[in-house]
Amino acid sequence: MSLEQLSGKTVLVTGAGGLIGSRITSQLRRLGARPISVCKLDAYPHEVYRERFDIDASAPDFIIGDIAEPELMRKVISGCDYVIHAAALADVAACTRRPLDAIDTNITGTQRVLDAVAASDRVRRMVFVSSASVYGNGSPQFVENAAVQPVSVYGNSKVWGEYQTAAVLGGAGISYAVVRYF
Repeated sequence: MSLEQLSGKTVLVTGAGGLIGSRITSQLRRLGARPISVCKLDAYPHEVYRERFDIDASAPDFIIGDIAEPELMRKVISGCDYVIHAAALADVAACTRRPLDAIDTNITGTQRVLDAVAASDRVRRMVFVSSASVYGNGSPQFVENAAVQPVSVYGNSKVWGEYQTAAVLGGAGISYAVVRYF
């Protein structure tokens, strides 16, 4: 699939208030796609979202909400052609200090997204945004097929997300991709 094929398509971006999600959303707009954003907007002071990430949380295509809410995910995903799941408690130290918060977002939230995608008759493909944290503290030269050896709550939650995406969407016959950001 070429990026030009996203023109006119509706794409859900979870975590659209974060650094990665906001950049993905901007790029989708440039490509002519219609991004729908979902984010709790709880990682930064509110002025940061507008000033640093150019986010208008009052826009009709921006939903302030929690991906762990199953009804919200079912409703939003039912109208989407594609899903990019970038939402996470992404701060390694915060995940270590607050592992239950990491589980709520990175595991329960991911499962809710996967369940809604699997139940959708419209979603063509989902992208799960993972992390280089899945490799642990190994060699500074990572290779894609290296063994995963997470050493943090965050890394563990991302490995789980990768495997769960394959299990749920692979089992449902829905196309997916996993990307590991560095």
